[in-house]
Amino acid sequence: MLFISNYGWAQFASKLTGEKNEELKDSLEVTEFGYVLPFFGKEVQKKGYDLPKPLGMMLGVYIAEQDLKIENLSVGFGDNELVDISDLVIFSDLSNNVNVYTFRPDVWIFPFMNVYGILNKFNSTTYIALSEPVALAIPDVRNDGYGGGFGTTLAYGYGPLWFSGNFNFAWSKTPALLKPTQSFSTSLRVGSTVYLGQRRHGLNFWVGANYLDYFGSNGGTYDMTQLIPDDGELLEDLRGALQEMLDGVNERYEDFCSSPGNVPKCSILDPVLEEFKERVEDKINGVEFPEELPINYTFNSSPAHRWNMVAGAQYEFNKRWQFRAEWGFLGSRKSFLMNLNYRLGLKKKS
Repeated sequence: MLFISNYGWAQFASKLTGEKNEELKDSLEVTEFGYVLPFFGKEVQKKGYDLPKPLGMMLGVYIAEQDLKIENLSVGFGDNELVDISDLVIFSDLSNNVNVYTFRPDVWIFPFMNVYGILNKFNSTTYIALSEPVALAIPDVRNDGYGGGFGTTLAYGYGPLWFSGNFNFAWSKTPALLKPTQSFSTSLRVGSTVYLGQRRHGLNFWVGANYLDYFGSNGGTYDMTQLIPDDGELLEDLRGALQEMLDGVNERYEDFCSSPGNVPKCSILDPVLEEFKERVEDKINGVEFPEELPINYTFNSSPAHRWNMVAGAQYEFNKRWQFRAEWGFLGSRKSFLMNLNYRLGLKKKS
């Protein structure tokens, strides 16, 4: 399973305010705006806004960890139909760590509107453990893949402050899942820019909030024999737990199967549990590579906490180069990103 968050937003216009920036503001009002984009850039610059160069390229690293929530979990075996076992399974641990390496081109269409694309590669590890109907730790699911997306940033300056809203849609593909994972993210930030003696050097600070969600269902195939532990004591415990389920001693499984609507489901699950128990017994008896037992599954996923807070800073070396770092925190979703931006202009013909 794979769950990642994509990000992307751009350097924005900031308004020069205060007596110490009066000279810089005056220079902007008389400086010729020589770029094709953004539209209305000339008029906005004359009002004292320091506009970034319109075209940008970013290289970045994004590191995140978060707890997850699974809904509508269904499993199927062989040619059998999928069985919804959402009411049967309880996860004691369901979390994900991901490293994303991103390239993002962007362009300012208007002084208040930036659009961008996202291309990335990632590696991800998902941790899964069950507490019911049987205690079972699933080996870490490691995935590498690639993804992409697009988005827009809207920005506005008022006095010494600026406000921005970022919205993006992204997808990620890994061989473990049948379909790309799709996500939507939005973030709101408020910050301010401090100029360090001259207009070409500035330091931005901001705080904000980020929302992330996934949509659509996904699925894949998993070999259940990979769930069989190597430890002899754990093997015996697992065999005993499976036998209790088959004998109707396991309270949660018995409650599930006693529901009239679930009787057909248990008629499908029981033979598979019996086969899985046989694989466990094979391992106990020294069969090192028991026959595979593939399971098909589908699910809907979402972050356990869709909202978290962010805080960050960006240093402008000059109008072309900027370095940015941002931390995400609050709840179970934590993240850190850093990226390097290079900007250039599309000059008007003389």
